[in-house]
Formats: sequence, structure tokens, C-alpha cells
Amino acid sequence: MNASLIPVISVLGILFHFIPNWMRPELFFAVTVDPAFRRTREAANILHWYRIPLWIGTFAALAFIAATSSAAYGLFAPAGFLAGFLLAHRRTQPHAVEPSPIVEIDLAAPQETFPGGSVSALPPFAALAALALWAHAHWANLPGRIPIHWSFHGPDRFADRTVANVYSLIVLDAVICLVLLSIAWGIVNWSRRIFTSGSSAAYERRFRRINAQMLIAFSYWAAAQGWIALALPGVAAPWTEIALTALIVTTLAFLCYYVLLMVRAARSGAPMGDRTPDACWKLGIFYINPGDPSLWIPKRFGIGYTLNFGNRWSWALLGVLLAAVFAKSVLK
Repeated sequence: MNASLIPVISVLGILFHFIPNWMRPELFFAVTVDPAFRRTREAANILHWYRIPLWIGTFAALAFIAATSSAAYGLFAPAGFLAGFLLAHRRTQPHAVEPSPIVEIDLAAPQETFPGGSVSALPPFAALAALALWAHAHWANLPGRIPIHWSFHGPDRFADRTVANVYSLIVLDAVICLVLLSIAWGIVNWSRRIFTSGSSAAYERRFRRINAQMLIAFSYWAAAQGWIALALPGVAAPWTEIALTALIVTTLAFLCYYVLLMVRAARSGAPMGDRTPDACWKLGIFYINPGDPSLWIPKRFGIGYTLNFGNRWSWALLGVLLAAVFAKSVLK
């Protein structure tokens, strides 16, 4: 069953192999540098030594999973990446330059709205409310063991069919949808702007919108999980497999589109830095700046946005999401 991790780990290894070349030219392993530094022999050497532990961890994970079928060995892959990244981050720091402290605001920028308006946030909750009514009306047809987690080979974790479990599953899916939609709204309204004018600003606005659209789509997917868990087990097997396959393929296609968009956005516009102090990026990964009102910050390494952990609302949002995911995982 855990062999399904092999293609996932392989794809992630390839992705993290190339990500350093996809980031904005003034950022190198989450350190603000002169864009010309990327073309130096020292930068090439840093990149080389980042990739060595990355692939050692990736190949170790693949080999042990293939030999033992234990998912625990998959941790070798992120451990290799983390070791390589921290080594590269530390070796890049002596080449850092001071980012511009000037903050620009474009008063003529068009107002950004939530993609699809508030109406786009309603379908997940409407679907889950309908599921609750459907479950009440078809209680005898619900599966005795409700699938609550899926791998590439189908459901692999179950909970008993009880009133508490069924309705807890629906409520927790609704909470996850609410958090995802809140993140989408926050990225549109509470994220740090890098470019303020011209084509780069326009592309950054589009990128924020795509991030929000992705999160809205995932909220729909979270709502669909409840229907898959409660309704599909009673449907003929071929249709169940088709529905699950369609969900997986659609999700992967959407993620591929998102990655391609990020690569283009990261390389667009003139290099100008993200105007955040390097000192506020702990280990180059965690942004902690109580003086920055932005809740969401473009990642310095990776894809998308990260939280400003100096903002108390980030901890509240993260806590609600983790609590919902944990509560769903312990249903029995």
C-alpha cells in the first residue's frame, strides 16, 4: 500500500531540485543577494551541495519504502531536503545585501475582490448541509465503517457509523472549508505586496487571485470528501473508482498549473526584493515580524505564501486548521 508514496516522493525530489532556479533572482536560498551572485562559481557550488543531501534523502526513502513497504522511511526525503536547504542558507548568508526599506503603495491600483465574489464560498457549505440531510434520510444505507482517509489505492482508515462520527465528520469538513476560504480571503486582502505598478504588479495581482482560486477549489474538494465517504460506498464499484480517479487527476492537474504559474510569477518583473528584513526570516523559512501588519507573505523559498508568525491571527488560524485535521484523524 505504501508503494503509492514512491511516485509522490520522486516528484517532490525533482521539484525541490529545480526550485532554487525558479525563485526571484534577488533571492537565493531565502537570502537577499545581488542578482548577479547567482551566476558566480560560489553560487553554483552552494547549489551543488544543496542537491547532494536532497537526493541522498530522496533515494534513501525510495529504497527503504520499496524494500520494507514502511511509510515511516518517507521521512528521509524531507530530512534530506531540510539538511541541504539549511546548509545552503548558511553558506549564502555572507553574500547577503540589505533589502530596500522603502515601502511603496500604489493608490491607483485596482481594488482586488474575492474570486467569484462571496457566492463562490457558499457551495461547500451548501453541499455539506445537503449531505447532513441526506445522511439522516438514508441512515440505513450508510456504510458500517466510514472511510476517513484515502491513499492512491483507496480508503485505508475507517470510523464506525455512529451519530457522533457521521455528524462530526461533516462538521469538521465544514471547519476545514471555512479555514481554506479564510486563507483565500486573507491572501487577497492581507498579503504583502512586492510590486506596486506596471506589468509586474498586474501579474502579482493575478498570482494572488490564482492562489485564492486554488484554495477555493480545495474547499470544494474538502466538501466532496464527505460525500465520497458516506454516499459512494453504496454505489457500484466502477463508479466509485471513476469518481475517486477523477478527483485525483483534477487535483494533480490543478497543482501542476499552479506550479507553472508560480515559476512564471517568480521570474517576472525587475528584481527589487520583497522588502522584508532577512533577520525576520528564521532559518530562512519562518517569517516572524510583529511590526508587519501583513498576515501572508510570499515565500522566499518554495511556492505560494507563508504566514507571518509575528501576527497573532496566524496562530489562531493555524490552530483551528490543525485541530480540525487532528480531530478528523482520531475518529473511531
